[in-house]
Amino acid sequence: MGNPRGAKWHWNRCLEISKQLGDVERMGGIYNNLGIQAYEQGKLQEANRYYQQALDIFNRLGARRDMASTLNNLGEVAMQRAEYITAMEYWQRALEIGEELADKESQIEPLYQLGQLHILLGEYAEAETQLTTSETIANNINASGALGSIYELLARLAVQSGDIETAKDYSERALDHLKKSGDQVKLARGWVTRGEVAAAQGDGKLMAECMDLGKQLAQDNGEQHLIATSILGTLKQALEDDMDDSKTKEFALALKESLDIAGSFPELLWQIHWTRGRFLKKKGRLKAAVAAFSQSVNILKRITGRLSEPHQSRYLQRKTQQEFREEVIRLKNLIER
Repeated sequence: MGNPRGAKWHWNRCLEISKQLGDVERMGGIYNNLGIQAYEQGKLQEANRYYQQALDIFNRLGARRDMASTLNNLGEVAMQRAEYITAMEYWQRALEIGEELADKESQIEPLYQLGQLHILLGEYAEAETQLTTSETIANNINASGALGSIYELLARLAVQSGDIETAKDYSERALDHLKKSGDQVKLARGWVTRGEVAAAQGDGKLMAECMDLGKQLAQDNGEQHLIATSILGTLKQALEDDMDDSKTKEFALALKESLDIAGSFPELLWQIHWTRGRFLKKKGRLKAAVAAFSQSVNILKRITGRLSEPHQSRYLQRKTQQEFREEVIRLKNLIER
């Protein structure tokens, strides 16, 4: 990624020049680029502010395609902040603009982003509808890069339904497209998803290789969310593999790294605290494990407090949330014996 401070200085200098020249349209693009940089660094509040400034400019100019693109970016920020209903509204607005312009290409991203959101909310039928619609459009206009993102999400959806062979196929097809796209952040996400599929296959070695590839690309591009996601995947697998005591220090350091990064990402953070609790439980530190699980519960309460029905119920019925609930009950029973 280079020097992020230097890049920010560069964009701010460009912004000053654009203001002096009265080049309002260029200012909108610069605010958008500043937002992208802040987003990748995990500075979500800052990213949101820059994107809103860009959106205001594009709205005044009537630049509707740029509005749709910026709404997609705002949706990503809202999703990472676990403001899922807000994210949905942004992507629906972006989709409406694409439909009003009869611009098929502008419809692809909000469709697959809505699909991703429905996966997170445990609304799998809705996710499939959005993803297959975006796939059809992308195929019709030969949007290879977009197909990579769509197949990556279809792989995640297949994992949720337990169809691991289909997930494997989609994750490999995603990588084929993403390698050609030149988008290193999306390729990093593709490797992380391939790692998640490998974990579902029971192939710990392949999982570790894929997560390492994803993490390296994410680090090269300063993409904090993906760095933390790849670490979390590796930590989960280590616990599943019943790691020996010689790995304890390495595990603890990776856990600390993920916690340091994930503070801006509630969906990741509750799962990292859960993983920390599992680790503490394995070490016989039951009270500390309870405290870690309690942090997960508190974060989940904040997330669900922003959701209306039926989104709230479906979200809590997801397999991941159900597994966490069962583990909390097992720990409670263990302590009460």
